[in-house]
Amino acid sequence: MREQDLLRKYAENGDQLAFRQLVDRRTGLVYASTLRSGGKTRRYAHLLSRFLI
Repeated sequence: MREQDLLRKYAENGDQLAFRQLVDRRTGLVYASTLRSGGKTRRYAHLLSRFLI
């Protein structure tokens, strides 16, 4: 399913499975970006929590 469709399902219906799939798809990207920007795991946790809000 496309991310746009998942986001719509979550926004319109509060579909937790759709949200989980979005998070699963983007967690690696946030982690890799954090490592490239300095490699601090605390920073990763902070950025990931901001991403999920």
